[in-house]
Amino acid sequence: MEVKNWAELQDRIITLYGQGKLREALEAANSAAEIFPERATRTSYWRACLYSLLGETRKALAIFEEAVGHGIWWSETTLMNETDLAPIRDTPEFREIVLACKHLGAAAQEGSRPQIMVLPPRKADGASPPPLLMALHSRGSDAQKFAPYWQPATETGIVVAIPQSSQMCAKDEFCWDDEDRAATEVTWAYEKTRDSYRFDPSRVVIAGASQGGRIAITAALKGDPFQSRGFIAVVPAVRDIEGFVVLMDKAAPRGVRGYIITGDRDQFYQGACRLQDAMEKNGLLCKLDVRPGMGHRFPPDFSDTLLRALDFVLKGD
Repeated sequence: MEVKNWAELQDRIITLYGQGKLREALEAANSAAEIFPERATRTSYWRACLYSLLGETRKALAIFEEAVGHGIWWSETTLMNETDLAPIRDTPEFREIVLACKHLGAAAQEGSRPQIMVLPPRKADGASPPPLLMALHSRGSDAQKFAPYWQPATETGIVVAIPQSSQMCAKDEFCWDDEDRAATEVTWAYEKTRDSYRFDPSRVVIAGASQGGRIAITAALKGDPFQSRGFIAVVPAVRDIEGFVVLMDKAAPRGVRGYIITGDRDQFYQGACRLQDAMEKNGLLCKLDVRPGMGHRFPPDFSDTLLRALDFVLKGD
């Protein structure tokens, strides 16, 4: 199979894994490690998990040991809660790996600070300030890897801001696990953008993918840390919707809109459907864009989808 990009190869690995084709998934993960050495944190983890599941425990441990030797680490929560690693979890070698990761992670977290990447509009209308799109990365991503998905919005005259969480879940991978801290850092990112770029505060859209999508939905419905026209959520990590439903009464008078992009093979698909249904029942417009056969990933035509979603949230159908 010809590899076109990281997203395509990642989707292939996840699909094969979900189908139980572990040996094929491992072959794809080994290829990914060779083609994308800059993604070693992710590919090492996949390979170790797959070797563990296949019963090749020595190889799984060797991959972790080599990665840790190069300064790569994963959070203790990730390592200890990963069911794929059950075959090696009770070994002394794995306990040493977890301990080494704790030390590496603590040092990295101590120096981690929130960041903000802003993509100015490439097409400017001098008569009025542009809208702002703030997009929150998925768990395990960062601003630099996440920004290209949202860059097409700048072609239509929109300021795009990509906050990066200070919370780390692995080497060079960031998350929004502490949602109170996430809200504080999103506020900081909004204020930093406002201080440096001109935009219309009445035309703000908050977006995100996976875990970032869930944070974006919460922020839009709450109207906090800033008010927005609504949200765009790509495969949002949503299962229990009760926390969202209690926010909908106050969101409805503000005319908050949502646009959810998901796939019917995404593990959070049912949650996304329930959320859209609840929003409609509570007087909130929400479009559900379901892609047949798609798993937990961005759709290949996301550039066009993003523009449709922005039009829906900002201007109406």
